[in-house]
Amino acid sequence: MAEVPTGGDAVPHELLELHNLGEAAGLLAREDLLAGEPHLEYAALGVGHEGDADSGDNVGLPAPAYAVRTMELPEGAVESILRGWPVASLATLGERGQPHVVPIVFARIGGEIWSPIDGKPKAGGELVRIRNVRRDPRISLLLEHYEEDWTRLWWLRVDGEAEVVALAGSRTDREVEAALAALRRKYPQYEEVPLIGPSATLLRMRIGSLRGWCASASALARTD
Repeated sequence: MAEVPTGGDAVPHELLELHNLGEAAGLLAREDLLAGEPHLEYAALGVGHEGDADSGDNVGLPAPAYAVRTMELPEGAVESILRGWPVASLATLGERGQPHVVPIVFARIGGEIWSPIDGKPKAGGELVRIRNVRRDPRISLLLEHYEEDWTRLWWLRVDGEAEVVALAGSRTDREVEAALAALRRKYPQYEEVPLIGPSATLLRMRIGSLRGWCASASALARTD
C-alpha cells in the first residue's frame, strides 16, 4: 500500500475540506464550533487530548463508546474496500481551482482505478470531470460508510492522477479489456446498461497515496 506523504497532501487543501476529512483547517473550524461542547468533539471526531481523562473539564460527560484516539484502516480493510465497495466520490479541479465532485462506479486493478463514462443518461457535451482531468490530472476519491451507530464509521481517501482513455473504434488494449471485464464482474447492472457510452471514454486513475480512518474495530465489519 502506498505511503501517505508527510509533507502535504497530493491534492490542494481546498479540495479535501469539501469532504470534511479532518484536515487541519477543518479541525480548527470544528474546534471553534464545539469549544463549548467537548463531549461533542469526542463523538464527532474521535480525537482526544492529553490529560482529558483526568481533567475536571469533562466531569459528568458521557464517555465515548469507542476509543478516543483515531484508528487507521488496516491494509486488509483498505484492499477489501477498493475491491468491493460499490461507489466513490470523485473530486477533480475546475479551471479556477474550484472542486467538482461526482459519484462514480469503479474497478480497481493493481495500482490503478478505472471508471467508465457509461450509458446512464447524462447531459449533452463532454462531462466536467473529463474536461477537468484533461487540464489538471490531480484527483481525489472518497469512499465512506455512514450509519447511526458512529462506532461503525469509516472513510478511505485515494489521492492520485487520472488520464482520459478514449477507445479508438473497436480496438482495445489488454489493460482496457481487463478494466472492462472487471467492471462487468463487479456491476451486474451492466447487463442492461451500456458499459461504454457514446463518448467511448474511461478514466484511468493511478493511486498515489491512501489515507483511511475508522471509528473503532467494529467499523471493520462494514468494509466488505
